[in-house]
Formats: sequence, C-alpha cells, structure tokens
Amino acid sequence: METSLLPQLCSPSPFLSDGGLETWLIYSRNCSLPHFAAFPLLDTPEGVDHLKEYYKEYLQVAHVLGMGLVLSTPTWRASTRWGMELGYTQEKVDQFNREAVKLLKSFKNISEDEKLVVDGQIGPMEDGYKPEVQHSVQDSKEYH
Repeated sequence: METSLLPQLCSPSPFLSDGGLETWLIYSRNCSLPHFAAFPLLDTPEGVDHLKEYYKEYLQVAHVLGMGLVLSTPTWRASTRWGMELGYTQEKVDQFNREAVKLLKSFKNISEDEKLVVDGQIGPMEDGYKPEVQHSVQDSKEYH
C-alpha cells in the first residue's frame, strides 16, 4: 500500500469518505457506546462484525461510483483520557488504535483496483461539542 502520497489530494476525481459511524452503530445496530466510543467494539467478534458491515457499505458505494474511498478508523475516543474513563490501560488503548488501522487496511485486499485511504481518527481531549478546557496547540501535540 502506497503511503508516501495522499491519492485523494492528487486525484482528478473526488473521493468518498465514511461518516456517522457512531450514529449508525447506535441507531441501526443498537450498540451501546459509552462516552460515544466505538473503539471498544474491536474487542469482540460481534463488534468487529458491526464495524466491517459499516465499512463494507461504503466500499460498495465507492465501487459502484468508481470513486476512491477514505475510511476513518473507529478511534475518535481511543486516547489516554477516554481510555482511562472507559477502564482501559494506555497499552490497551494503543492496541485498539493498531487494531483499527489493521482492520481498515484489510479492506485493501477486497478492493485492489480501488484507491483506499486509511484515516487514523484522532479525537479531542475534551468533549468535542462541550469542551471543559481550551487546550493550547502545544498541549494537544504532547497529548496526541
């Protein structure tokens, strides 16, 4: 898989991107997502199946439209703060992040003729909709 260029920036054609993962999981698959975190689904076969189903729908649409595809990892909350709030060690959070990328890269095998970009999703330290603290750029760099 090419990692030196971002094909979505070099392509004359638009790329499709996924969106609304957590909303889809909650309302279409009745998943419980404490703190709106989807990454714990990587810990169970049923959770991984839900994630695969979600991403495969986007792969199918991109294929039908002949477009490249940007898939975002389910890691919006897979960070130190949110991992701790959910009871995970930093090592387990790191493992979830690696597993998320591995899952999305596995779709490259399904879609050899398509352009697939894996977007490693990094969420905010605070609640993105109601931040308790406004962190500096330097604080954010150190955190992530």
